[in-house]
Amino acid sequence: MIAYRNMAVERGYAFIDLPNQIDLSSPEHVDEWYSTVSYSLPNGKKVQGECVSYGSTIRTMSDAALDVFNVLTTGAYLKQHGFILRDTFPAHKGDTPQHVEKEVNGGHSDSKNPTAMFQV
Repeated sequence: MIAYRNMAVERGYAFIDLPNQIDLSSPEHVDEWYSTVSYSLPNGKKVQGECVSYGSTIRTMSDAALDVFNVLTTGAYLKQHGFILRDTFPAHKGDTPQHVEKEVNGGHSDSKNPTAMFQV
């Protein structure tokens, strides 16, 4: 069976660590390794190799939603579930609204629809 590390840890499966050059986990290997391969989907779209990234969003800002967001995106929870955390975790990627970054870092926001994307 082939699965991501976090899925194996979550299910209690044994797993092996692959070299960083091929495991899609290290941003420093994107240009040198990951981006050198691609796959063409049946619809003709070409998918280029890159790091595995996970996204998280808060659709409606509330204290409860922010509490859940913080628990699900902190190092302790992610490590417990088999994710590898980089020195730059979390790294906001794309057009993360300023108020979301501020909220995650202890600020306050009155926006109703913040979103966030980060790379693990």
